[in-house]
Amino acid sequence: MKIHVYLVFVLALTALLDQVSAKRKQETRQDRDAQEDDDAVQSFKDKYTEAADLAKRRNFLKAGSLYEELIEMHLEKDADYLQQHVTDEDEVVGNGLTMHLYNNLGEVYLGAADEEEDLEDLLEDSEVAYFNAAEIGEAIKARKALAKANGEEEPDGEEKRAKDHMESTELCRAYLALGRNYNMREGEEETALETYEKALKNCPHSSLQGFTFKEIGVLALKLQKYKQAEELLQKAADLDSKLPKVLSNLALAQQHLGKVDSAQETYEKALEQDPKNANLHANYGTLLARKEQYADAREAFENALKINPSHIDAADKLKMINDLGDVDEPDPTRHKPLSKRYIGPTPKVPN
Repeated sequence: MKIHVYLVFVLALTALLDQVSAKRKQETRQDRDAQEDDDAVQSFKDKYTEAADLAKRRNFLKAGSLYEELIEMHLEKDADYLQQHVTDEDEVVGNGLTMHLYNNLGEVYLGAADEEEDLEDLLEDSEVAYFNAAEIGEAIKARKALAKANGEEEPDGEEKRAKDHMESTELCRAYLALGRNYNMREGEEETALETYEKALKNCPHSSLQGFTFKEIGVLALKLQKYKQAEELLQKAADLDSKLPKVLSNLALAQQHLGKVDSAQETYEKALEQDPKNANLHANYGTLLARKEQYADAREAFENALKINPSHIDAADKLKMINDLGDVDEPDPTRHKPLSKRYIGPTPKVPN
């Protein structure tokens, strides 16, 4: 009896020790896995910081290599999670973070294209990166729409809102960049306009919306769609009037539409923000000459030439005004208005 009890005790103790040992092994494995995860996260953060720093110092190619490594690290670490959310075998795998990394990769390759000899290859690499970001964003939107239709939408909360905001921001960034790339190509302006409009639909906050309105407005101005340009640039100005080139391009649109008083007011606001812009002074001078404010126009052209002595347009128009002699009080019986006789609708988009 005692032996039986002893054996039962030994067996129970052995089982308990085995359980303790297994638990300790599991905890050790979990601790090791947690440490590995912490190390991987820290490594990712370090590489990301280094890539961003290299991009700031214009070492674009090395930054691009690091962003490619980061994308691989992210896709490998989160492969199981990301694959669960793929509904099409041909779909590009990723989430908001993947989009962010692809957008950053596109930016550094675009930066490198300005400085390296293999321009076309780098521009293509940049476009592929942006396209991947946009494709991931559209796939995410489609999955969310399907989940909502099936009553499986993720519960609202701070984490969900932050994730949605990131995904929308990165999709907007991708379309803005693609629109800019199309805009750089001859004959692709309409495609650029469509792409910018896609960006606008996905911009989650006012600063990006203002910038997008500006980009579409400048393109509309380039396409001589002056009414559309005025509306878009006015929206951009309403959201953020200090965005570079918003007011100057709005003034151009108003000038082309014959709204000379509005254009003059807008030019004056633009010059307060950007007094060192030679094109802006020259365009302002052209407008003043059309209003027969020749003395003020002369001053505007002179200001343009002080900033850029080789500004041909300002020099030519200043000469035309000086050839008129005393222009403080123009005599309409001796001269046609300068705007009709000499100065045509040739304002330049400010640099």
